[in-house]
Amino acid sequence: MRLGEAAAPPSAFLAFCERSPTACGDAPPEVVRTVARAELAQRSAAEAQLASGRRRTNPVATAAVHAQPVNWSEAFAEARRRREALTAPTVEEKPDWAAVFAAARAAREAAAREAEADVAAEATVEARGRLLRSAAGETKAAPITLAWSGKVELKAAAETSSKSGGGLDRSPSLAMTTALWSTLNKVNDKVNRAIARKTDIANYGQIDFWTLPLAEGQAAGDCEDYVLEKKRALIKAGLPASALSIAVVTTSWGEAHAVLVVETDKGDYVLDNTTPWILPWRKANLTWHERQVAGSAFRWANVASPRPYQIAKTSLSLSQP
Repeated sequence: MRLGEAAAPPSAFLAFCERSPTACGDAPPEVVRTVARAELAQRSAAEAQLASGRRRTNPVATAAVHAQPVNWSEAFAEARRRREALTAPTVEEKPDWAAVFAAARAAREAAAREAEADVAAEATVEARGRLLRSAAGETKAAPITLAWSGKVELKAAAETSSKSGGGLDRSPSLAMTTALWSTLNKVNDKVNRAIARKTDIANYGQIDFWTLPLAEGQAAGDCEDYVLEKKRALIKAGLPASALSIAVVTTSWGEAHAVLVVETDKGDYVLDNTTPWILPWRKANLTWHERQVAGSAFRWANVASPRPYQIAKTSLSLSQP
């Protein structure tokens, strides 16, 4: 998954980190709480200033407008002319189908070129990582980490410690093994079944409220609550937090949504409470907006989404046996 410019974490997530700092990373709880509180205060001040600017009016100009005389006869005549224009018969124009098909063909070709460019860019990143590992004399694939500098770039990191025997791979780039796939499916299914879907308005009287419902003894929650519980359960199962990122998306039916992304050596996989299936991110029928950078609480980035042409091909492939 290609990441772009830096993005701001959701305000409701920052409020969650202020309330539950231990669920937002390995930093000392007071540090997490202080950062979240400072970011929320800065946003509140900016929103208050914007709202104040909207309310600011010029009383002299307002009085001058109200003092202007109104020619009601002309106003009624203008209203009648507009009604007649709306009811007047219109001549149906026949579409230029040749131009329509030509534009559609050009759009498809442009989308295909962009899709090929995306694949080529990802292949270049992978090839660069292999060259760096080869130069370092490594015998196995180095884990992939994300470096932050306004934009997110992939860099190969040399492995500095040997892998401990047994269990899941704890490096930032997880090896997609049978054990890992089994763990992902068990956690995804367990959390999806344990939490009943309920909106934040119905549950807490707020539009957006992030929490860990199971940890707090509740059995209902919204999409982001499923994500937080799955992330907590996977970390407890041995997965590194740096391989688990929250993502903000839009569903195929236009609903704002949150999912959990798991980074592996076979690509990024999506855990979603609306489906029991764990899918590669490109096959999930979602519009991607932003996500955490390597599971970091306060580092988020915009997502370079697949082109519509790619999504259309993916939808077709999902319907095939």
